[in-house]
Amino acid sequence: METRLTEFSYGYCVTEEFANGMGAGLKAAPYFPSLYIEGKAGGGFDVRIGSALFLQFKLCHELTRGTARECQMGLLSPPFYRFSLHRRDQSDQHKMLIELEQQPGNQVYYIAPGFADVGDLNRYYTSGQVITRSALFSPSDIGPLPDNEPHRISFRPGDNRGWFLSEPKELRLHLRESVLGLATGSPLSEKGHGVREWLTKLTDQMGAIIGEHRGRYWNQNDATTPGELRSRDPLDRAAYLARTYFGAELFLAADPRKGQ
Repeated sequence: METRLTEFSYGYCVTEEFANGMGAGLKAAPYFPSLYIEGKAGGGFDVRIGSALFLQFKLCHELTRGTARECQMGLLSPPFYRFSLHRRDQSDQHKMLIELEQQPGNQVYYIAPGFADVGDLNRYYTSGQVITRSALFSPSDIGPLPDNEPHRISFRPGDNRGWFLSEPKELRLHLRESVLGLATGSPLSEKGHGVREWLTKLTDQMGAIIGEHRGRYWNQNDATTPGELRSRDPLDRAAYLARTYFGAELFLAADPRKGQ
């Protein structure tokens, strides 16, 4: 019987915990109620957007032997966890995530579990600790990949740092608290005003990054061109672009209030 995690199961638990269980105003875009005031008593949803959070889910290998390179180099002791990045010659996604993170108001992380089997996922899911037992790494902290060789991130749960390899580079290991303050910061859109405009600007930024890397494929040959996407709700557009081109789930740090 297979006991390893799947990206779907892990991503689902992270998404549910952020959207429903953390109480910090973080809402997964596809599950967020209508963002717009409908203009009638008791209707609609009045929100104030604080930030955009993009998470790319990564699964890990559990390393339990001292023969691992990280152990031989004196960086980590077992057990520890390791996940791989897309090779530079096979995907430009890492570079795109760096560019997305550089846009004002965006936070972007790889998020990886500090556990590797379904039994641990069940235990942490029922106790609401999936995110607490996970590690987040900023693509900008990692920086551009130096070559077309395989590269990976290794870490131990509970540490405040991890390692980029093959040539070792120390990385800050972000924890749950890194994103809990998103909803309480200075809002990017005021309550009930400018939400659509802010989301449209966000999708335009994402489209510019995609266009730079995908070129004619994005502008001409893609089944969902920018013009066709623009006719859709901007929240749907943002969530679609995040998943399809950046491999990430979009969360909004928002302060929801019932319409007046």
